Amino acid sequence: MKFLGHHGVQEFEKEEGNDFIVDVIFHTDLSEAGVTDDLNKAINYTEVQNLTAKIMEGVSVDLIETLCFRIGNKLYDKYQDQCEKIVVKVRKLKPPIDAPVDHTEARMSWPR
Repeated sequence: MKFLGHHGVQEFEKEEGNDFIVDVIFHTDLSEAGVTDDLNKAINYTEVQNLTAKIMEGVSVDLIETLCFRIGNKLYDKYQDQCEKIVVKVRKLKPPIDAPVDHTEARMSWPR
């Protein structure tokens, strides 16, 4: 998922914003959804995107680690009965650092 977010330590990051990519990986058995073609047997990705967007487009924070932690906690609270593990990655594209990098990244998994 791609978002324009106003997160970062520098004041100009909070004002201008930056592009972020969020990946969410659910470790779960989705074979029943595959057989039945029933959304109720799958992970509702629209719901995942909406929950993630509330955090990414919400209150500004300094760290991508904070974003990752909040997203993971929210999704794990919602889907822990359906998954054995959830992994969340948050990448800030073109971070304002003096090095030739494409992005910075924080990755966490649940259960903790």
